[in-house]
Amino acid sequence: MKPLGKVLHISKSRKIILKTLGHPPPINTEVYDEKFNIVGIVYDIMGPVSSPYVSILVEKTGVNPEALIGKTLYIKERRLRKRGKRR
Repeated sequence: MKPLGKVLHISKSRKIILKTLGHPPPINTEVYDEKFNIVGIVYDIMGPVSSPYVSILVEKTGVNPEALIGKTLYIKERRLRKRGKRR
């Protein structure tokens, strides 16, 4: 698991807003909490390129977004496939 960033606040539309620690993930990437339970998916990337913010759409009804404020969320690292030689 790779840390995505710390949760800053919850928007009026009930989406989690966090500041990324590095390069933002692609949209529709699954996001997990510290116990590796799924929280939601990356919905939008916004802000400056040097320090982007990510909006996360909470999909599960059992997740309380207010309890996640100040905590670090994670994503799974994707492995790139190596291709053979093309001729």
